[in-house]
Amino acid sequence: MNTSTTTANTSKAINNPGFLKKNATQLVVPLSIIVSITGLMMFFHIAQDSIEGAHEWLGIAFMVAIGLHMARNFKPMLNVIKTNRAKAFIAIAIIVLGAFVFTPKSKGENPFKQTTTLLMSAKISDAAPVFGLSNEEMTKRLSAVAGTAVTGQDSIQSIATKSNHNPVELLGAVVKK
Repeated sequence: MNTSTTTANTSKAINNPGFLKKNATQLVVPLSIIVSITGLMMFFHIAQDSIEGAHEWLGIAFMVAIGLHMARNFKPMLNVIKTNRAKAFIAIAIIVLGAFVFTPKSKGENPFKQTTTLLMSAKISDAAPVFGLSNEEMTKRLSAVAGTAVTGQDSIQSIATKSNHNPVELLGAVVKK
């Protein structure tokens, strides 16, 4: 069988109303579930590196499946799109998409992460006022959690390193009331 015959047979199968009737929705359902789950995994940074490629390729397959589903259900889809509710949902989706696309993004690293990094590496005597604490109160709190002597010259990061504690745990001791 040559390539042109294979392409012709594939084209006939796809254009066959029985093919769409049997497969259009059945392709959309599992792909929508998989793309949703992998999208959530990526959003929450769960195995993002290993899942990203699968998410992208299955997303393309999902788009093809949606196209087939729309071809199969074209007239009912037009009837749904004509309703005010569908128009409202489409408008909301376009507005949300526009907000993401046209909102200026900061260049470089996340400013919240930068601020946290600076606070974690600042001397206790410099960082204490940021938390509304005196140098003495902040060193006392950190010393109690770290189980080691702390001075105003130490930083939360240096205390974490020398006491083998998680710096976030130490920061929690600073901000607790």
